[in-house]
Amino acid sequence: MKNGKAEMIRVCVPTERAIYQRNCENMADINISVQYEGTGELKAKLMEHGVTLGNEVSLQNTGDSHYTGKICHIPAGGWYTLMVTAVKAAPKEIEETALVEKVGVGDVFITGGQSNSCNFGSGKTKAVSDKISAYDPNTKKWQHCEDSQPSKSGFHTGNGGGSPWPSMGDALTEKTGLPVGFVSTGVGSAKIEELRTMHYFAIRDAIKDLSPYGYRAFLLHQGEADTDETAPEDYRQSLQSLIAQTREDAGYNLTWYIAQVSYAWSNYNNTEKMEQMKQSQRQLCNGTDIFEGPTTDDLQGEYRHKEDNLHMSKLGLLEHGKRWAEVIWKTMNG
Repeated sequence: MKNGKAEMIRVCVPTERAIYQRNCENMADINISVQYEGTGELKAKLMEHGVTLGNEVSLQNTGDSHYTGKICHIPAGGWYTLMVTAVKAAPKEIEETALVEKVGVGDVFITGGQSNSCNFGSGKTKAVSDKISAYDPNTKKWQHCEDSQPSKSGFHTGNGGGSPWPSMGDALTEKTGLPVGFVSTGVGSAKIEELRTMHYFAIRDAIKDLSPYGYRAFLLHQGEADTDETAPEDYRQSLQSLIAQTREDAGYNLTWYIAQVSYAWSNYNNTEKMEQMKQSQRQLCNGTDIFEGPTTDDLQGEYRHKEDNLHMSKLGLLEHGKRWAEVIWKTMNG
């Protein structure tokens, strides 16, 4: 955030590089939250290259020096600039101005699962496009999407390595031309029941934190930890309960994408159990609000870390991300 004096105005939402989820009309309402210690009238407007988008709005005091407002019907795109000004009652003059650079409208995803959904790749990756952001749940701020992905899930950093999300962001924005945002909730080695219970706080907090911005879908890449020991019916029941809980917390039927993944570890070749796992994942997909995600079982050899043949190499991360983008793009245009 860039401010004038910035002594009394603190813009809490959005932060720089924030992305709001577009709706089916390719627009978004820009929710604004400000802390202001002065006595002037607060106004906010969104601009692109000096031209105001939508209407300038007055922010309303909701108590404890907290002001909120909404700029409606902003078209998908960006980056835009948010300007918040404090205007003295008498004489009518600007007391202070705060700017938030790089505010976008595009697509936002909550990602989750186990190690290959988070930071266990053998090489870090970084989004090439400046339009790709990651939300940091620890600082409540957005940043450019590069590994290792910020997270609060606990066993999340792994070896401090890479994830597929910068690659997915690049591939998707190349197709849409729009900003893309992520928040990571994955946990290494987590079984589906553990994501539903002991690790769910990270998912719950992501849903809550992103509520001012919105989100398009939850992307799940998980299954490896359950392939060998978890009965198919138990897996499906836990995943159904997890989906239901996210929807209750979101307040609507949050869209899900479920990757088809079962490859558990180096040289694991129980093809019957592996197929059972992927069948369980497919059975939960209805093609309406739960979609099949990509498969990664076939990414072997140079696509895996040569030390364990389980986690993705940098090449594997790039391919993994591209596959996610292709699936999302097809459902957008299906």
